[in-house]
Amino acid sequence: MCIVFYTQSQPGYKLILAANRDEFLDRPASEAEWHNFDDTSHHNSWVLCGRDLGSPDKGTWLGITSDLRVGILTNIRYPICEPPPNAPSRGHLLKEFLAAPPDQAPSVTDFLAKIDPSRYVGFNLLLFNLRRQDGTWNTPEAGYLSNRSSPPILHPDDCGCRGMSNSPLTQPYPKVQSGEERMAESLTEWAHKDEGEDQLVERMMDLLSPAPPVHSAVDMTYATQIAPLRIGAMGLGPASGAGDDSARWYATRVATVILVRDDGKITFVERDRTKLKDGEVVHANTERREVFSV
Repeated sequence: MCIVFYTQSQPGYKLILAANRDEFLDRPASEAEWHNFDDTSHHNSWVLCGRDLGSPDKGTWLGITSDLRVGILTNIRYPICEPPPNAPSRGHLLKEFLAAPPDQAPSVTDFLAKIDPSRYVGFNLLLFNLRRQDGTWNTPEAGYLSNRSSPPILHPDDCGCRGMSNSPLTQPYPKVQSGEERMAESLTEWAHKDEGEDQLVERMMDLLSPAPPVHSAVDMTYATQIAPLRIGAMGLGPASGAGDDSARWYATRVATVILVRDDGKITFVERDRTKLKDGEVVHANTERREVFSV
């Protein structure tokens, strides 16, 4: 499970985005850093994201570029469909969008039009292009593609607070619906209290924090943050994993907040939630923070 909340209608901001990544704790991944998806050099890097090192493509689930392309990818769990033969990694989709050099960056519409969704296992792909040149913002683009449902290109000016998880965008989980309401309420309160940007980051981290107990797949549709649990061949198991030797630890691993201000200042914060250390689950609160301007 993963989840993202976002808005492009908050005064003073082109985009506010908050996301959790839920994954098996033993799946290798890199922390967010500047790179070009090139393992040999980070010189003149324009991509800021973590990487899924458990995939041959070493793609990503969420990222931003120095020219303000932003994207997030989630898988779709239901409805269950037979996977296509030799399906490529879904992480490659977002990797390809972000990896293009700024002077060759595709529009959201053109990029999505070239994808054949039927080749992939179920996915949601949400993309933004917020390019700013010489102090002037281009018309923002936002687009969504899935192989389960495909609404038209999103309209940034009136999207309100929206969310997406591991179901089609048109069939939101309960945690998405409640989170959209909580995001709107939190932003209204933040503006009313005239709080600063550090407080905004913490509010968005709080938005990602509700973690009710999970004992079934249905429970996961209500939990914004997934507390550590064991998942194996027999499905969800007790914390001890007793009776299922295949069980692996699963949880929310990192939370990410991206703020893109009208004045061109960008704040990116990736905060650890849960890690596996020497085979033991540990709660973490370390973070990577990048601030830059365009």
